[in-house]
Amino acid sequence: MEQISKSISKLNGFQRWDYRFHQKKFNELDEKLSKSPYPVYSLNDVTSQVIDGTHFTPEYTDSSGVLFLMARNVRPFEVNLDEVTYISKSEHQKIIRCKPQTGDVIVTKDGTIGVAAVVPEGLPEFNIFVSLIKIRPKSLIAPHYLAAFLNSELGQLQIQQQIKGASITHIHLEDIRRLRIPLPSPDIQERIARELQDAYKARREKLIEIDKLFDELDKTVTGELGLKLEDLSRDKIYSRSISKLARWDITYSLPYYMDLEEMVASSRFPSKPLGEVVNISKDTINPKDKPDEYITYVEIGDVDARFAEVVSPQQIQGKDAPSRARKLVKTGDIVTAVSGALTGTKKQSTFIVPESLNHAVVSTGFAVIRSTENMLPGYILALLCSDFFLKMIWRRKTGAAIPAISDEEFRNIPVPIPPNEIQVKITAALLSSREKTKRLQIDAESMITIAKERVERMLLGDATG
Repeated sequence: MEQISKSISKLNGFQRWDYRFHQKKFNELDEKLSKSPYPVYSLNDVTSQVIDGTHFTPEYTDSSGVLFLMARNVRPFEVNLDEVTYISKSEHQKIIRCKPQTGDVIVTKDGTIGVAAVVPEGLPEFNIFVSLIKIRPKSLIAPHYLAAFLNSELGQLQIQQQIKGASITHIHLEDIRRLRIPLPSPDIQERIARELQDAYKARREKLIEIDKLFDELDKTVTGELGLKLEDLSRDKIYSRSISKLARWDITYSLPYYMDLEEMVASSRFPSKPLGEVVNISKDTINPKDKPDEYITYVEIGDVDARFAEVVSPQQIQGKDAPSRARKLVKTGDIVTAVSGALTGTKKQSTFIVPESLNHAVVSTGFAVIRSTENMLPGYILALLCSDFFLKMIWRRKTGAAIPAISDEEFRNIPVPIPPNEIQVKITAALLSSREKTKRLQIDAESMITIAKERVERMLLGDATG
């Protein structure tokens, strides 16, 4: 652990005494800001309003209502409307004080904290949940510059320093208001905003390329298996005999999902329930039996679902392990989430255990699969990430607050068993796709890193960046 020392006299000026707040990187941030040639203001000084959205969950309605945005709808410099909810106009009027307007900056307060975007012209009227903060800039600071600063390294470090909480992190409005912002001339504000906006735009274009590659891989998998998903019924009105209902939930009996499983079961290759063709591990461990020993722990949020890899494994002592830290994994195991809001979607966490995570412990929210001679690991991974398999999980999951698919339902999902040469072909397509997408990801993140470095130099007085 990094060691730091600070005199008590210097701590008295701070609101917090915890170690995390006074880490070296935050001390260096103070030094950098003090060297800026521009006047440094608190965010409170350059804004007329800093409030969060409603703390009460309103009653949702259909698309005839008013847009209601949450943290998931805000990305750097972008208000994203891919997944939206609506509230009634009467509910909207009750929380009208929370309503953002064109030119306001909205910032995430939960999840990935501190992501900022400017409300653009032409966006329909909307309101916000407590997971978002509405900031109204004064005339001396350009909205796009404010968003750029909050998304920059200097802004993000300040936000990280102010975050509170352990398992559920958050940031308080008073801490946001204390953030310090260098205020250059309007022309330099514009250049800084443009620098980061352009970088994030280029990054989004790279991510679109990545999504196209994933779509191509999915078409390769379904094509090789002879599945024609475009032929499936999209009818939402249907009738079923009560005597034939296995479950009473509507999704389970929708013609689309029933026809999908029939298509898989009658595809060009034989199919069997998943549990009959792979080994689903029951290996468990209780880390608290050895409270002082460290374990490598992976939970669902530690996995980058897009690239099917673990990005942030945790090192924790057995005594600090959560009760869900139980499943033991080995190199080559295929691990997929079977619990959580994203179960059965393209954001479901799935990965193959690398050598570096041999004997790691994963959450009970995962299923751990071991390949057999009839099912290659690469084919299993491609299968678990495929659109048609995820749809079958979506059909079979239950629960509202914490959706999950039971062990029995998971084992009973039908899977095609193609010959080895087809599995090898699908595995090769998977590896090729992952290699290309990884290169694109590296390029995309490199653009952001370079742009943030240039912005920092500009904020500290180098007008050319």
